[in-house]
Amino acid sequence: MDGDQINIAEPDRKGADLHRQTRAATLTTGLGATLGRWMVWMVMVAMWFCGLSSVTPNSRMLFAFARDGGLPGSALLARVSPPFQSPHVAVWVSAVAAFVVALWARAYAAMVALSTLTLYASYALPVLAALRDGKLVRRGPWQLGRWTGVVRVLAVTWVAIVTVLFVLPPNQLAGYTFAGSVAAIAVYWFAWMKPRFKGPPRLPPL
Repeated sequence: MDGDQINIAEPDRKGADLHRQTRAATLTTGLGATLGRWMVWMVMVAMWFCGLSSVTPNSRMLFAFARDGGLPGSALLARVSPPFQSPHVAVWVSAVAAFVVALWARAYAAMVALSTLTLYASYALPVLAALRDGKLVRRGPWQLGRWTGVVRVLAVTWVAIVTVLFVLPPNQLAGYTFAGSVAAIAVYWFAWMKPRFKGPPRLPPL
């Protein structure tokens, strides 16, 4: 659908392909040079914030696992900057890792699919754990009550459907990367970390 829209909106497709900037050429051609450039900058800023919104939770999770001793080099990754009171090592590792993935993946669609897969998976895993054992969750003052189980099942089912959709062609690269990452983490967990990991600190009972 996106490609069809570009074909309709871009009258000079040959020139756009020559510069490998089809979407930017569409905006500048359809809206004029000045407004088109402003729109291109708006898209770039939006994508910057999208990337930032992915790197931020990534660094937080990296720090949390390192703080609990669940990663290689946990002592280094769990360091907190005294002046800024932030996990600066985890933040920079996450930023560099995102940059390396961008260099390797090349395809924009594969990067988007991979980011979406991993983000959804990070949300689904705690829900799946709570679905298997409801005692793992300490409920707060606001809860879904009897609908909790239904919503959990729907959430996990939706993530499973999205996972399949985002690895279909032409996003096989994202699927292979995701599957390889899951396999590497599984080997690391069962072969090395499981007998050594003491788990996160226990919360006091209410």
